[in-house]
Parts: sequence; structure tokens; C-alpha cells
Amino acid sequence: MAINQLLPFATGVGAGVIDQASWAGLPGRLTGFVAGIAEPTQVNKAWRQGLFTSAMVGQFTADNSGFDTLDDGDVATYEAHFTLAIQNVASRGVPLWLQAGGTADALTATVPATFSTLNSLNGVIINLTVLSGYNTVNAPTLTITPSGGSAFAAKPIVRRNNTSAKPGEIGGFSTVQMAFDSSIQNFRLLNRHGGNSIVDPGTGALERAMPPNNIASPARTFSAADWGFVLLRSNGGATMADTLPGGSGAMPSGWNCIIRNHNFSGAFGQITISPAGGALIDGFATAKVLYPGASCAILSDGTNYYTVTESMFPRILSGTSNGNITAGMIWRGSGNRGMALCWGALSVAPSGAYNVLLPFSYETSAYAITLGYGGAGAGFQVNFGNQSVGGFDIGNVSVSAGGTVHWHTWGGVV
Repeated sequence: MAINQLLPFATGVGAGVIDQASWAGLPGRLTGFVAGIAEPTQVNKAWRQGLFTSAMVGQFTADNSGFDTLDDGDVATYEAHFTLAIQNVASRGVPLWLQAGGTADALTATVPATFSTLNSLNGVIINLTVLSGYNTVNAPTLTITPSGGSAFAAKPIVRRNNTSAKPGEIGGFSTVQMAFDSSIQNFRLLNRHGGNSIVDPGTGALERAMPPNNIASPARTFSAADWGFVLLRSNGGATMADTLPGGSGAMPSGWNCIIRNHNFSGAFGQITISPAGGALIDGFATAKVLYPGASCAILSDGTNYYTVTESMFPRILSGTSNGNITAGMIWRGSGNRGMALCWGALSVAPSGAYNVLLPFSYETSAYAITLGYGGAGAGFQVNFGNQSVGGFDIGNVSVSAGGTVHWHTWGGVV
């Protein structure tokens, strides 16, 4: 803190000063002391009142300008520091609106005021517009530079409860509100403008509006960094196998993310999401299966996992033979088992034989199959001998008639 050399006088216990009532009624207070010996208690009272006031002004200047108040006779400097102190105090009730430079991990900003320490900003509301995306590290920093001065040391940005701001809590092309706390020498998060601004009362974190995170890989293990993300999983149309860690590596209570099977290119590919380390998912040790287009939210209670809001996959545009288009729906029930409906259309030539590949696997090959005809041919039939959990054959027994066949399947899936 800045020091003040303009000190008070005769303020100690038992100081020799006249009492206030006598001072108020003293004739010499109005006329001044005349020739002769002045009464010490009266003179001390006069000096104390003058120095008491000058000491207060000096202390105000030192506290609010950030500069020392020196007893060096430099009136011009003293006046400049006093003026700066008044400006700083007046500005504390006026929030600062600043545009950030740097990155969301290491923000920078220039304040249009002159001051010697960051403590001069203590409690001032700073609205910082961040145009560099989300932060990716814990405890991002802000470096403040006063107008015409040198930059101060970077200070961490923390939550309201003084814990480190986590990845994704700063930025998002919005205005983040914070204030400098001189007692901890950190910037505390307060709010966000132009986006979600809900504050978690438990952590002091700001609610995040995270963009989807595209992840292409055949297999991955979920981590704490997935918290709050929408994860778009893809693997060029091939199947994927993801793992939810258990035991000591289980996600903390409240951890959650949304998974979407974004596998729409190439051959059909599902995601199996398996718990590990003794953890359960929806009360079972078996994997959760997501088909292309399906999604679900995964939540942790610190030990086990739960899924909610699974969507049905509405349409599959690839993965079936002969270029026919299929669509399907799956309804999930207890134990991750479900019922499925799938349908499609196929142009069949005379004496043709065709194989339909289903976009998922039924429990057994004994699912129901029905055929409808849209052309002149009436010789279409299913070859049940070549029926499997993932497809079946359609043949045309007519050597002269062809047409379009509409097929439908219904059965249980896992």
C-alpha cells in the first residue's frame, strides 16, 4: 500500500489540547493569537485541527491514487495524485466496459485511467467482451494495463467461491462480468451478458453454452473434460466402443454430457457405451447402444451412470443393399432392451434375388417380416432360410413380372 507522510499532531492519549467547548468560545480563535506567550493547549488545538485535516487528505490520496503522499514540498505532484484519487473513487460506482485482447486463456485489457496498482480497481465492476472463443485451461488469467502505463502482472480469474475457473467458463463470444478482489489478488467471476448467465451456487461457476465437440475415433474413454459438452461421435461409418470409467476413476457426482451417434457416412456403425471398474449404467453392467442419429444424456452420481432423453433414430440413408432406402425406430425399455420397426422399398426385376441389410440387429432371426407390392409382379417372397438377425433375402419367382416391393420388419432388439 502507498504511504502517507503527512501525519496528524497531538492525537495521543493525554495530549495537551484545550477541550472543544473552551476552544469554540475562545476569543483568540477568531482574532488569532496576539503578542505575548501563547497558551500551549490553545496552540496545540489549532495545530491539531489543521494537521488532522491535512493528514486525512494525504491518507485519502495515498489510499486511492496508489502513490505515496510525501512531505517533500512538491505541491504539483501532490495535487496530481489527489486529483487521480478523486477520479478513481468517482469511477468505482461506474462499471468499466472493456474489449479483451489476447486469448480466452490469457486475456488482456487496457483501462482508460491512470493508477499505480491493481488495488485501485478493487470492487470495480469490469464488463469484458471476449471475442476469442472459450478458455481451454483451468484458472485463465487477465492482464490489466492502465492508460499510458505499464501492464500489471497477470492475475487468475476465479469463481465466486474462489475456486479456479474451469475450461469453457470464460468467453463464448460474450461479455463476462468480473471484479478485482484485492484481498486475494484475483478477478472474481460475477455474470455473463449475451448468453446464459446462471450461476451455480455450489461452485460459483457460470453456466456454459458449449459448442458441440466432434470426436472421430473407433474407441474412447470418457473424461472429466467432457463435462457439459455435446459429443458428436463418428468413425467413418464403422462401429465404435466407448467406455465410462468406474471405481476410483468414476466421474464425480453431477458430471454429465450428451452423446450423439454422428455416424452417417459409409456403412452403418453403432456406439456401444460400456461401464468399467464395477460401475453400472442404468442399473446394469451391460453396454448402452446408440444407433446412427440416436443420442442420450449421461449423468454420474459419483459411482454409477444413468442415461436420459434418448432419441430414436429417424432415418438411415445408407447401409442397406441394392440402393434401397430404409427408415426405422427403436423404443427402449427396461434393461436397455427395446422394440424396433424398420421398413424400406426395393425395385425387383423378374427372377431377381435381393438381400436386405437391416440398420440394426434383432434379438433373434424370428422377427416379423411383411411384404407389400407396388408393381405388377405378384411373385415376391421371403427366403426364411437366409434370414439372420441383421437381414433377409427377397426373391422374385416370376420370370416375367417385376415391380416394387415394400418390406416391413418388427421385433425385439438389444
